[in-house]
Amino acid sequence: MIPIINGLRGLAILAVLLEHVTSGVRPSIGPFIPWTSISLAPLIWNGWTGVNLFFILSGFVLFFPYVNGRRTLTCWRDARIYYWRRFLRLMPLYWAAILLELVMAPKSLTETAWLVSGLFSLSPSGSRFWNWPLWSIGVEILFSIALPILVLAWQRLGAWRLVLTVLLVALTVRSAGYLFFAPTNDIATSYVVNSIIARLDEFVLGMLVAKLYFSRMITIPSAFLISTGLVLVLAAWIGNDLVRQDVWIPVMRAPINNVLDLGFTLTLAGALASASRLSGLLSWPPLQILGMMCYSIYIWHVPILRALFSPSRVDDVAYVMGSVGYLLIVLLLAAISYRFIEFFGVREWRPLFLLKPTAMREARVRS
Repeated sequence: MIPIINGLRGLAILAVLLEHVTSGVRPSIGPFIPWTSISLAPLIWNGWTGVNLFFILSGFVLFFPYVNGRRTLTCWRDARIYYWRRFLRLMPLYWAAILLELVMAPKSLTETAWLVSGLFSLSPSGSRFWNWPLWSIGVEILFSIALPILVLAWQRLGAWRLVLTVLLVALTVRSAGYLFFAPTNDIATSYVVNSIIARLDEFVLGMLVAKLYFSRMITIPSAFLISTGLVLVLAAWIGNDLVRQDVWIPVMRAPINNVLDLGFTLTLAGALASASRLSGLLSWPPLQILGMMCYSIYIWHVPILRALFSPSRVDDVAYVMGSVGYLLIVLLLAAISYRFIEFFGVREWRPLFLLKPTAMREARVRS
């Protein structure tokens, strides 16, 4: 995988960790622009948007092998091979998380069936998770199922027509979700605005960047792309904060999400376009390893958080020190899960952690 993609995944998982670890100890932050309702909070407490970045990167990663010709999706046999690989990549760890979910928060038989299938986000009744990040894994599973259909649509409609169509449909669905359900029904709102249709634009944007990157069509200077992208991300963070303060109505979150996704997309394109300081940072091995382990980290960080900390936290030194220990435990468990569940069939484990192969393997390569 491209080091920059690993690094961006690393930043995304760090953002999610920051969001959840600090959720119980956030100070009240006042306005930083006089005579406005804009606070400093958007600069610090927007780690949840790492999920948007994850979805965009997922579209890039899944589509790139088909863009560069390493794999094809021209017949049912190709689709079967793709689905089997994707099943092995997602479902073993997902089922491990679902087993823990059902132990900690037993569900009805119907809801259990939806969860085990991985298709729970299609159920209008919704689900309240004990391990709440599982909601996004359901969206990821549905996108994985939809990818061959999207590839076919890409070939029939063309890239830009497909992208624009998906963007318009997703915006319409998100807007409807906020207009008709928010804030009166959280489950119904979540079912609509976090549905595969409402989030499909993020995956398709990642697919678009994969195509542009491989075709060497990213010709705009990387510095301009990155700076513009980061400004758009900041603008979206501020917009979401204004909605949180009831300055803007909830439906504004729908177009704000487009601004956020565009910002992430431009930043991704700029980082890939050419060598830059950001590209060098994203290629830093420790950050890459975090990105490579992000699925396991994402799955286990909330269960460990709930086991170590009470819901009513206090802002003190003990909590800070406990958070350091928490992060170490998360990384250890994630490393074990990453090695033995995500890649249980891989014999040579060292490349999974960007380490050199064994001497025996090096000898075979030389021979």
